[in-house]
Amino acid sequence: MKKTYLAKLAIVSFTVVAAFAFMGTGAQAETGTIASTVSIATPIIITGDSDLVFGVFTAPSSGSPTQKWRVDAVSSALTVVVAGDGLDLFADDQHRGTYTVTGEPDAAITYTFSISNFPDAFVRLGGIIPDPQTSIGLDGTGNLTVGLGGVLELNFGAASATHIATITLEVNY
Repeated sequence: MKKTYLAKLAIVSFTVVAAFAFMGTGAQAETGTIASTVSIATPIIITGDSDLVFGVFTAPSSGSPTQKWRVDAVSSALTVVVAGDGLDLFADDQHRGTYTVTGEPDAAITYTFSISNFPDAFVRLGGIIPDPQTSIGLDGTGNLTVGLGGVLELNFGAASATHIATITLEVNY
């Protein structure tokens, strides 16, 4: 019985050794290649050219509804959105804000605006124009002028002062 067991063990050992011998050969080796690329675009440069100016107003009186005034992003025209008893004192003293964006020619871009609050809670800037969801791109020379308009809200209680908010434009390829 003992000899039979050893004979079977020898056969199993030979089979295992043969299997390892075939696995170690180079007959099954394969290679594959891929390329690595990088494209370098012209950096985006944003220049704030002119501020968004609404003009000079008188504050609404007690009990007056909120006034809303709109500066157009293209024409700089000032229009009344919601009338109150306040008054735009100087005609034609408003103008749109403008930015110049420079970058890769013919590149598609996305952009967003962020707006700080005016220090007076009764004065608010909203309705930024143009809509950042609009598809837009740089021209063949890599330039774009972005005109910026908005809606100014004046409530009763607005203090007599020059009110300043900061508008930041962020542009990405």
